[in-house]
Amino acid sequence: MPPRAILVLLAAVLAIGVPLALRGWLPGGPARAALAEHLSGVDPADAAYPRLATAMRSRAWLTAGPGQPEGIALFVDLPDAAFAPERIITPADLRAALQRIRGLAWDGGQRAWLGGGRRVALAEVRELLAAAAPSPSIADAIIDLLVGTPAPGQPSFAALLTAEPTTLQAIHVAPFHGDCGRLLQDRGRPPYVPVERTYSGLMASFTGAGWPSGWRVLRLRSNQP
Repeated sequence: MPPRAILVLLAAVLAIGVPLALRGWLPGGPARAALAEHLSGVDPADAAYPRLATAMRSRAWLTAGPGQPEGIALFVDLPDAAFAPERIITPADLRAALQRIRGLAWDGGQRAWLGGGRRVALAEVRELLAAAAPSPSIADAIIDLLVGTPAPGQPSFAALLTAEPTTLQAIHVAPFHGDCGRLLQDRGRPPYVPVERTYSGLMASFTGAGWPSGWRVLRLRSNQP
């Protein structure tokens, strides 16, 4: 083979192989793969307005929570998702907050846990979590797990978190963000309107007896209106 042809072939191999190799080294690992699965197409029967929102949100750990009252944002493409290093939350990190509410019942109207003449406000628990969590968004995500609505087929995270003794070994959290996500805006009537928005989110997985396995979206929000 002539030297020029060899050079052309080598350039073609590098053009294809280097991006693929780099993609394999991108941080995120299983969390990135789970995010791609979350964004994949839904069954045609669920693809129309408004069922698409229900179908996609059922893929997350929660359908709603204080930090995301309408559920995760309806992003369908996140081509530039950049993952930060994985964070690990242990029972020791949660102990102070969970001890304050163990044995109490959440009252959404009062935004507090009540029982036995005691009242523990949501703000107090959030403050305790913020002091122990790696970031405010992770502290808010724990609040969502405590008082949010689990997705279909998921257990009561509040019951698992406040069980005594706890079976939780760790919560693994993979933060991510990007600048050009494709979001479907809901105007209250069909169809959804696709727009480009910056975004941030958290993937999460759990280890411990009785906890669900695998990675799923815990939070996903647009950073713009």
